[in-house]
Amino acid sequence: MTNSIIVETLRTFQPDELRSFRKFIRSPFFNESPKLVLLFDCLRKYYPEFSRKVLTKEKVFRKLHPGKIYSDEVMRKLISDLQFLAEEFLSYTEMESKYQFEKKIYLMHALRSRNLDKRFHKEFSELHKQYSPIRNIGDDYFYRNLDLTKVELGHIIGRGKAGKYDIYNELKSNLNERSKYLIYYSLIHVYKSAQDLLALSHRYNFNFHETLIYKFLQNFSSKEFMEELSGADASLYPVIAIYYLNFMIYSGADKDDSNYFILKELILKHMKAFTVFERNNLMVFLENCCLEKIKEGKEQFRAEIHDIYNIILEGGLFVFRESDSMDTGRFMRIINNALMLKKYEWADQFIDKYKLTLSGEVRDDAVGYSMAVLHFAKSDFSKAIEYTSKVKFTSFHLKFQTQIVQLKSYYELGFMEEILYQLDSYRHTLQKDKVSPPDAKEKFFGFLLFMNKLVKLKLSLKTEKPDIDEVLETLKKNMKVYEKLWIEQKLDELKR
Repeated sequence: MTNSIIVETLRTFQPDELRSFRKFIRSPFFNESPKLVLLFDCLRKYYPEFSRKVLTKEKVFRKLHPGKIYSDEVMRKLISDLQFLAEEFLSYTEMESKYQFEKKIYLMHALRSRNLDKRFHKEFSELHKQYSPIRNIGDDYFYRNLDLTKVELGHIIGRGKAGKYDIYNELKSNLNERSKYLIYYSLIHVYKSAQDLLALSHRYNFNFHETLIYKFLQNFSSKEFMEELSGADASLYPVIAIYYLNFMIYSGADKDDSNYFILKELILKHMKAFTVFERNNLMVFLENCCLEKIKEGKEQFRAEIHDIYNIILEGGLFVFRESDSMDTGRFMRIINNALMLKKYEWADQFIDKYKLTLSGEVRDDAVGYSMAVLHFAKSDFSKAIEYTSKVKFTSFHLKFQTQIVQLKSYYELGFMEEILYQLDSYRHTLQKDKVSPPDAKEKFFGFLLFMNKLVKLKLSLKTEKPDIDEVLETLKKNMKVYEKLWIEQKLDELKR
């Protein structure tokens, strides 16, 4: 019985949820079967372990039906019914805690169908007052206002049909508002989805131009619409413009960087109009835009993204909820960027101040890697190797980047034989790796390949004059290599 769906479900309940669930199933409105209450009480005694040895269907059946012969059919029916109630309870509690707006919408539908106009107007007025002002903008802002216009439209038409008054003016106003929220909601999600698909196409190598959303955008004059919108609706234009500009930048339509700085100005100026959750997303927009610019070779954006990181940290915008942990990838990006700018003291202070914001599961390893790259940047290569040895590989990214720091440190210390041994070991491990993304594996393999060439060139300098330019030329043509710039620098050093 410990493998039954009801036991799996009850295992996820917190103690206070168990107490609430018991009240729920004891209510005649939700449950009319006393046997289900008894079944729950039997199961509850074994919470939270629900030990296989003591919890069996036969044992529970004897408590529910003393003196009767065991019936698996009866037990399966009771278990199924209790699972149904558990799912009803989860739906109910989710609705109560997160979907108060939707509850009010259903209430207004009921009030309208019963012609309770005064109550309808009161509820509608309260919701409209709460949700229509331009504040706390997030994914739900536009569709909630769209829902409100739908409910209002039903009420207007219902009364108009009854011949109570001329509905023209109200109907026109409502349909205009409804169209506005529908268009804005749709456009924001079109731009968001297009960016997500574009990012996915880069990672998994499929043609973004073949997607339906690309074809839609090709046939929709976004630029012209945004120009019209800036004059027609100045209050919401900045909101739509943020999502539009973000997509345009990510899709490569910002060669002179002007769109980025307009986007940044809009976000910082209108930040307070958004929910805390969406503010985090907006800062992700700016971070990703800067990362794309750096990929294009615009090194000046390292200083720009450092400023963005400071805004994120000062505003606590690195987590969506207070209970969340900082993303390990972002933690490491912040450090690596600071080191590229030679802000060693800042990076050291950042690690010390924000390490506790990391998840406990990865904290020691992320900090170990961070200290390794910090000491490498400061040319303390022995210390860097010491920290790499402490890192456990909890992710492919952490594994590859830690091994790269280790090999680079060996090279700087002149430990060529150690590098050759590790290269052979890492290549064998990489061949067996079925978990890491293909793109990351290819880039790491590229690093191993050119590190091997670099070491052999350095060793051969003692006896011959190798063709370093040939290796450099091959490296420049190969796009999928981690630490490409560092390898180029080391090859140039060999030429001197």
